[in-house]
Amino acid sequence: MCGFVAAFTDLPIPDVALHGALSQLRARGPDGEGVWRENGVALGHRRLAILDLDPRAAQPMHSACGRYVIAFNGEIYNYRELRSILQKAGYNFVSQSDTEVLLAAYAHWDTRCVEHLRGMFAFAIYSPHTERLFIARDRAGEKPLYYVQANNRFLFASELKALISDRTLPKQLDASAADYYLAYGYVPDHMCMLKGYRRLSPGHALTYRLGEPEAKIWQYWNLPTHVAQ
Repeated sequence: MCGFVAAFTDLPIPDVALHGALSQLRARGPDGEGVWRENGVALGHRRLAILDLDPRAAQPMHSACGRYVIAFNGEIYNYRELRSILQKAGYNFVSQSDTEVLLAAYAHWDTRCVEHLRGMFAFAIYSPHTERLFIARDRAGEKPLYYVQANNRFLFASELKALISDRTLPKQLDASAADYYLAYGYVPDHMCMLKGYRRLSPGHALTYRLGEPEAKIWQYWNLPTHVAQ
């Protein structure tokens, strides 16, 4: 499965908080743990090694150009096809992982890379040069992604329990989400049972820069509709 957590703040992130959140995702990624950090930005990843067991496929992973770093959960089904396209465009690869292909796709197509992906995924790519974060979730929402913006921090993770392991974050029941659950037996995908916490909806992406009041979210894919002839 794999799993990841990330934090964007204006202060250094304590090791105990980051590794405490990652420990909540151990079942998702029993094969290894990796952390990347710079100032108030940190990406943490728990790895389940399947496609490429080479240590060079471990995460967080840097792009060949050194401009981007990624934490990724899922599988890109058409990564071999994309790899071939990107190689013809001049990109080189050192591993057999779909993670490295995903990084190159972002370097080549920027946020429109999601339009070329076929698979189940949730990922976060950060550029230290532009201080921009890019997050996307697959079309069917097979891979989860939760986030919260509170106390001058923007945090996200593969599971809610990794976020609420931070004792400084508020934890209050969202009455609207509870109403949905009691009335219909489920909570709409963009909502969460805790107030202020959200799930990125399937087929959606977001960008965020440190200091921005909120993330910019958009829908990059919707279920096609067929008009009867």
